[in-house]
Amino acid sequence: MKRAVTSAPVDGPFALGALSASDGVPYPAPVTPDERARHLREAFGAPGLTTRSLLEQWADAAPRRQHVIARVAEAAQ
Repeated sequence: MKRAVTSAPVDGPFALGALSASDGVPYPAPVTPDERARHLREAFGAPGLTTRSLLEQWADAAPRRQHVIARVAEAAQ
């Protein structure tokens, strides 16, 4: 049985998390204050994207990241 994980509240438009699906493979995802997340490998079309590689290209990825976060927020409405 998986134990429940309690996260700190998001302070800002999003927090970056390393989440995992049922296969247990971690993937980077922005998490919004209302606890919505988006799989960035899928959103960026980059199957090899890791949290580290995202952080290494943080400034260059800003426009795509902001677009994904805006779409997550729109889906919440």
